[in-house]
Amino acid sequence: MTFEINQRCDTIPSELLVKYSKISTATMGHRVDGNAMDSGIRMFVGGPIIAGPALTVRTLGRDSTVCHKVFDLAMPGDILVVDRGGDQHYACWGEMMSLAAKNCGIAGVIVDGLVTDIEALRAIGVPVYARGLSPITTLLLGEGGSINTPVGCGGLRVLPGTLVIADEDGILVLDSVLATDSLNSFEAEAEEDEIYRTKLLDGKLPSQLSPIDALIKGSVNDRS
Repeated sequence: MTFEINQRCDTIPSELLVKYSKISTATMGHRVDGNAMDSGIRMFVGGPIIAGPALTVRTLGRDSTVCHKVFDLAMPGDILVVDRGGDQHYACWGEMMSLAAKNCGIAGVIVDGLVTDIEALRAIGVPVYARGLSPITTLLLGEGGSINTPVGCGGLRVLPGTLVIADEDGILVLDSVLATDSLNSFEAEAEEDEIYRTKLLDGKLPSQLSPIDALIKGSVNDRS
């Protein structure tokens, strides 16, 4: 394997990032399908919703050279998306990488693989998503890897600069066209949720707020 390191590819306007940082993934999940990473990647360190452009990394086996190099290209607000090529043995991310990420203003890290130093990661506070933990770590072997190339993460193909939104419910990936075209729909869904929530708090039943009975009518066996 060789090294491939490409320049940044920023495609998401900053004003869009601000708006997406206020919409939960579950709210958007009402309006999209097939844009979510699989649920095996979960939050280990987190907080509020994060939304930012993908800065992609591919590093295989026990070599994590590119995980150290990626900070040379990182910008505040980036979300690192790390393709481990299916490795489930070595942790390529830990305390020192999260410290570097915090210094660079990175918004979050998503590893399709394992991480380590969980107590330190929590103390540092940079959001980290992964498949699990391991005490066995990668090394600087110089064997190869890539930065800012298409990668596979959580069952999705992620391009550099693609919009990534993540919270404790999961991770969504939207290309620039979909992100722009869908924003109004997502914001409308958030407004509808707020109205629905208020009515539930007022004591309404779900069947009073949606055509539940009409959907069921004629499809239920009457056993009375």
